[in-house]
Amino acid sequence: MGVLERVAKHHDYLVELAEVFADDFAEDIVQEFYLLLHKYKVTEEQMFTNDKLNRGYCFIIIRNIYFQIYNVKKRIVKCELNDEIYNMVDDFDLEKELDWH
Repeated sequence: MGVLERVAKHHDYLVELAEVFADDFAEDIVQEFYLLLHKYKVTEEQMFTNDKLNRGYCFIIIRNIYFQIYNVKKRIVKCELNDEIYNMVDDFDLEKELDWH
């Protein structure tokens, strides 16, 4: 049995751990966790100690994934759509555009 299969047996625990950071996208964090394990070919020695899941290692990985997602979201600037923005779109005049060309 591979590392991913053994870790997947603890899926509920991993989701609970991710919910500590982000309740609304905890499943997404756990999916990223699985992808990282596969990408970096994490060994059983890293993930298990005395046939028990290394929970500290899982916590650190999940925490880092959350911080990566948080930093990306922090860079996205959001603006409120109000009447001024809608009016900018409404002032389009097809005749003026055709005259310009």
